[in-house]
Amino acid sequence: MGKKMEETARLPDRPLEQVATRQQVAPVRARALIAGAIAYLLCICVSITPLLHLAGKSYLLSIPTNPLLLLWGAWLPYDLHVQPLRRASMFITNDIEFSLLLVLEFGIYAFCAFFVHRLAERGDYRRIIGVIIFGVIVFGFIHVLTPAMLSRDIFVYAGYGRTIVAHHANPYFVTLSAYPKDPLTSYDDWNFATSAYGPVWLAVCSLWALLSGSFPLGYLFAFRLFGMAAHLTNIWFVAAILKKMGRSTRTVTLGMLLYAWNPLVLLESCQGGHNDTFMVTLLLLGILLTLRAEQRGFARPAHYLPPIIVFTLAVLVKFTAAPLIFFFLVLMSRHAYSSNLLDVQDNQSTVSRSWRRIFPKVLLAAITSGLVAWIFYAPFWIRHSIRSIISSFSSPPSAYYSENSLLRVMHDWVKLHGLPARTSWSYLPIAVLSNHTTWNVINLVALLCALGMGAVCLWRMPTTRTMILASLATLGLLLVVTPWFFSWYVTWLVGLAAISLPTTRDRFGRALVAFALTFSATAFVTYFVAIGGWGGFNWITLIGLPLVVFIFFLTSKKEPDLHSLETDYTITQNY
Repeated sequence: MGKKMEETARLPDRPLEQVATRQQVAPVRARALIAGAIAYLLCICVSITPLLHLAGKSYLLSIPTNPLLLLWGAWLPYDLHVQPLRRASMFITNDIEFSLLLVLEFGIYAFCAFFVHRLAERGDYRRIIGVIIFGVIVFGFIHVLTPAMLSRDIFVYAGYGRTIVAHHANPYFVTLSAYPKDPLTSYDDWNFATSAYGPVWLAVCSLWALLSGSFPLGYLFAFRLFGMAAHLTNIWFVAAILKKMGRSTRTVTLGMLLYAWNPLVLLESCQGGHNDTFMVTLLLLGILLTLRAEQRGFARPAHYLPPIIVFTLAVLVKFTAAPLIFFFLVLMSRHAYSSNLLDVQDNQSTVSRSWRRIFPKVLLAAITSGLVAWIFYAPFWIRHSIRSIISSFSSPPSAYYSENSLLRVMHDWVKLHGLPARTSWSYLPIAVLSNHTTWNVINLVALLCALGMGAVCLWRMPTTRTMILASLATLGLLLVVTPWFFSWYVTWLVGLAAISLPTTRDRFGRALVAFALTFSATAFVTYFVAIGGWGGFNWITLIGLPLVVFIFFLTSKKEPDLHSLETDYTITQNY
């Protein structure tokens, strides 16, 4: 194998002195990373005060670490008097302060990534990795202890757990509002809605309900610490996947940094406690198992069933993980087709016989996935009709409301101005684009197109990395056209981007990674709507800038710097 690798790919000639010099500057880069970590930490600490002014609640003020955490931003002005109304002026003031601190965080994050990116490809980077891990632990604990929250989804999760544990009811058919005397009902902003998540996540919610009882702070710390544990686990998975792919030490370190220190991912996992981080954990584990199965040729059920089971568990947290099941089946089928085709050629058989030998593998994988889903859903479906079960999937607000999307822009505009006259040219586009059904169709068409194109790419280049890129492109496209968007959804993209860092001349891979990381910055626009509310400018900022960055990297013809981009060996296979 080593000889084949040397024949198929060669490293560019480099002076030994240059390589030695680049390795000698590693300690300097470590010190630069430590300085960046300190600056990043200061930004997080200072941002706690304006965050509390924006979203703080009285029950959070009892946390004993508050005086120390709020000290760092005490010097920031509370009100710049930019509006006649004091409350509106306060919100705008703290919006501006928190936004500027976030810009600084992303700037520091980018510079730290640049330092790692400029290291030599091979070297001993344990010190740098230690700084990354120690830094993320400190950042994470500060977010866990922050006495404010931009999103109250933690109490939505707590409501599902209370419905199951305290009231022995089914959250797919019964809402927490049916129990107005429950101490968590007033904290749950979606107490009137049934569960929008899969049964695996409801099992997690039930566990924390058993341990936290009726104390809001117990749920707050339970889900935040769980999110932080998932975040740290994801960092390990990112490193393990990149190592399994044979990427350089520098690329492994860069992937860890890009995921671990991403400001959006840190906030949404360690402070927001969102289940998206846990879904990413299952996706990364499934991808790691897929790499192992690929290296073993998907030969036995013990190779290809573990990944499909883990991907199914991810879907049973949030349904948006479903495209990875499809792409995995395509990847497995392509490998099976190639190996079986060689066998049938030796036996002078037809290609159709090869397909007949593939079908049992795909069928077994599909049945296993369906069986796992049925095992988890069955306890919630007992004594319910098929009709009510089907309707339970369309009962959550995301099925008929809109948030932080172009549909929301159109809906608010029509609500304020009304539809134009039927004789006007603008009547038809506004009427169509303000209809939820239209966007459901757009989502379906976008999904089918992305799945089709991804399947074609996988058939031509059947590797796990192609599957990752196809998944990243599909989920990114869905977030662009979805009528229901929240910032923490972008954590899916960051997790996939961290393990799909491009090699030399991989423009599409670079464009997707740049799109995901830019999206993680613009996603914060959804939080800062104190000035004018959610409108067309907000949506253009949210979606437009990442798309511009994607197009720029995709069309850029500048030759990459061979001293800074990945030049690892790659194993080529003919299918």
